[in-house]
Amino acid sequence: MATSVMAEDTMAEDNDEAILDQLLALSLSELIDVQITTASKMEESVTDTPVTAMVVTKRQIQDRGYRNLLDLLKDLPGIDIHASNHQVNLHTIVMRGHINSDKFLILQDGVRIDSPTGETIPIAENFPLYHAKQVEIIYGPAAALYGADAFGGVINIITEKVPEPQTVRAGIGTNYYRYYSAHVGKQLTGDLSISAGGHAQQADYESLSTDYPNTYQFGDVETFSGKLYKSAAEREDFYAKEKSHSLFARLDYKDNLTVGVNHSFLRHPTTVSENPNVTQYGSDSQWNTELTSAFARLRYDISEQLSGETLLHYATYEIDPASRFKNIYVDYIDAYIYSKGEKYSFEQQLAYQINDAHQLIAGISYEDFYSIPKTTDLPTPYNKNVPVNAQNLYHIGTNNTLPIEIYELEYDNHAFYLQWQAKWRDDLSTSVGMRYDKNSRYKSTFNPRLGIVYHPSDKTTWKLFYGEAFRAPSPVNTHEAYGIFSGQQNEQGEYISYFFHVPNSNLKPEKSRSIESNFIYNATQNLQWSLSGYYTEITDRILRPDEEVTTQFIPGGQILSSQHSENIGDVKQYGLELASHYQKQLNSDWQAEIWGNYSYFEIDSKQKDGADDEYNFFSSPHKLKLGTTLRYKNRYVFTPKIYAIGEIDSKNKSQKTPGYTILDLHTQAILSKNLSLSLDVYNVFNRHYYNSGSDSRTRLVNVPQPLRSFLFSVEYRF
Repeated sequence: MATSVMAEDTMAEDNDEAILDQLLALSLSELIDVQITTASKMEESVTDTPVTAMVVTKRQIQDRGYRNLLDLLKDLPGIDIHASNHQVNLHTIVMRGHINSDKFLILQDGVRIDSPTGETIPIAENFPLYHAKQVEIIYGPAAALYGADAFGGVINIITEKVPEPQTVRAGIGTNYYRYYSAHVGKQLTGDLSISAGGHAQQADYESLSTDYPNTYQFGDVETFSGKLYKSAAEREDFYAKEKSHSLFARLDYKDNLTVGVNHSFLRHPTTVSENPNVTQYGSDSQWNTELTSAFARLRYDISEQLSGETLLHYATYEIDPASRFKNIYVDYIDAYIYSKGEKYSFEQQLAYQINDAHQLIAGISYEDFYSIPKTTDLPTPYNKNVPVNAQNLYHIGTNNTLPIEIYELEYDNHAFYLQWQAKWRDDLSTSVGMRYDKNSRYKSTFNPRLGIVYHPSDKTTWKLFYGEAFRAPSPVNTHEAYGIFSGQQNEQGEYISYFFHVPNSNLKPEKSRSIESNFIYNATQNLQWSLSGYYTEITDRILRPDEEVTTQFIPGGQILSSQHSENIGDVKQYGLELASHYQKQLNSDWQAEIWGNYSYFEIDSKQKDGADDEYNFFSSPHKLKLGTTLRYKNRYVFTPKIYAIGEIDSKNKSQKTPGYTILDLHTQAILSKNLSLSLDVYNVFNRHYYNSGSDSRTRLVNVPQPLRSFLFSVEYRF
């Protein structure tokens, strides 16, 4: 009897270890050959794909404490993260010098989940990773397959059909941070499966007046004209809450049909990075971003050599009508903003396997768009129950006499793409592709791609590729108008405005041409090095110059100064990225994973005098990121991460952001097959440091960053 009990205990322990092992991911040798689909829309290994690509696995997401996409991007080479530095975008993300989220695509299971009409959106807790099987990152232009906005790269979150194990998670942290997520699923029949999940999060932004007293002083608040708005004694306490939630579901029938939906919401304060002497803190100053995406993908075989894939996709982007500013730039009047984008699309792809060495992929797509571009400052919230032309809203400061024109756009895009993948020898393969897009707003673009992959030996891989891409001018680029009137009138009785941003519907796409070389060296079965060098030329950049002759585009009003968007910028940028990855079982108890990367970046930016060009202010020339994961008995995880970011000198703006070095720490204890605890410490050594940023009128500023903070989490698996 005792022997039987001991045997049962041993089997239980072995089962526990097997389940714990499921939480882990691939060995380094397996990581080298992990399969991805993002680069070529076909399954291939990371080393064979004709671009610079990275994969972050489920285990790495867990071991490094990534809750959301922003956390993950922070560790990648060539990425600058400027946190809490913008009133609308919240964080500024720069990918190899390409500023903001409209310069790269965010996909989930190959379907776009960021703004369908190309607006810049916040990337924060609204892109969670609780459901990610792996995240695939493609560097460089990818318009030859994906079309508009695949300018600097593509990020694809791959989800699990049925999560193993299923999880619920809760976290609590500094500044009233709260986080909850769940991911569940079931194999309903032998062919049919379903998975679903969601998250909710909230936090209070910390008042920096104590930690940075020289920058954040709560004094009297005055308008531009010098009129007292509120004395220091009358001012409200600091208030800046963030909230987010998301929902996700997918239904799979065999490998033939996938139906999915993804929804996310983020609320953040529009007082982000604003100095207390120019803004009114309070619950009313908020920016609400909502994104929804739904798709159905059907895969089928037509013959032994020919297969097809049909994709139907619907997506929306909306800025909630409650979004508003209340600062010196709107004379401390409640100024509301609204925007909406919508897309219906159809894509048909065919893959033809000519023989074992050659494959063709061809596709056509049609996209139908509708947009209400970001409005000017509205005196009351936009009414979604009333047509655009019946809002009856008037410019602030005109005593309800000058009506606001709210734009409404309908446009479409037709595209055709073709790709030829060829393996000439075991050690040599090529990829040639192109895509033609015809858009009813900005006519047509043609974007080719060429890649060569050569394996000189079993340990080395060399890639060389050239690609072109374009960023479509979004509706907000072409039709955004903002500004207010002062309430004063000139001799002709016209209301006076000191400044307005003027629409320009004639913008062309920005165009990039890039060449890159990527060398991968597997020094041992435990150690890999990679080196990438790239050169990119960007033309027709959309900048915002001040106008020499002011545009008077509002009848009955006199505008004293104005600016508009225009295709006037050219950029040459180049860089190097060195990355290393080491992974080894040290002994029977200890495992180690060490990774790191160094990025060097330079830029030569040319533009018209007076144009607002921030390219030089958001990319550090030198970035070093190091991390180590030590794992003891597959139960205890210790992951410190170091970020050494160099000084940023804007040169033409005479503005500098000092460099900094900080340490973050993630620890985890896997107590059983069901339960684990984790503790994250951010800015462990409590360093004062700054990120680059801008205020409501895009003036460059240095934004103080929070000191040490903590997050404690519990995860239950079943």
